[in-house]
Amino acid sequence: MKKHPILFKTEMVEAILSGSKTQTRRVVKLPEGFSIQKPEICREVSPSGLKGRWGVLATNADPDLRMPEVKHIPCPYGGMGDRLWVRETFACVPATAYQHSDGVQQRLNPKDPEIAAIYRAGWDRCLPTAWKPSLHMPRWASRLLLEIVDIGIERLNDISTEDACAEGCDHSKSEAAISMGLHYKPKAVFKHLWQSINGVENWYSNPWVWVIEFKVAQVGEE
Repeated sequence: MKKHPILFKTEMVEAILSGSKTQTRRVVKLPEGFSIQKPEICREVSPSGLKGRWGVLATNADPDLRMPEVKHIPCPYGGMGDRLWVRETFACVPATAYQHSDGVQQRLNPKDPEIAAIYRAGWDRCLPTAWKPSLHMPRWASRLLLEIVDIGIERLNDISTEDACAEGCDHSKSEAAISMGLHYKPKAVFKHLWQSINGVENWYSNPWVWVIEFKVAQVGEE
């Protein structure tokens, strides 16, 4: 079992914590000139027979090549059974600042127990310092561990209504949906959310995406 970092926006962390988000989609990064011909997840196995990496096969159809070159593109988030430690918006504060505050979850820095991490998702009170972007979250500060239960690959625009809900875009629960109006359907909400993160052009280019299904393995201290 391996552990890999993964970034989530605050709204998506809240959806995970509430149980309404159990999937995430991430763009497959292909080498220049390569394309996916057979969109099936496979495991790369080493000559020794040891379990390899989960990924997908891509080919280079360069006409100058006698035989198409085939590459195994590994999923950077691992495979089924692996864990994802969530990076989210956070802040570092004195460990005593919210020690006796109900409803405030924090994790102590193991190298400096006088410092603790607190989290933007679910925060409902004043903050004495600035929030830090999820990209800068160190491993010790992560409170949320996910387990991959399934992994697949598909074109971004092929997402189903059911999967859009699993992405946390249920029109009755998502903040993005509420801001757009409750008449918007889950797929439309997902499209809006995706474009806000990855850009309008990315949606219309319809890239291949990893479809990662997960369950919460741990919240809080290990």
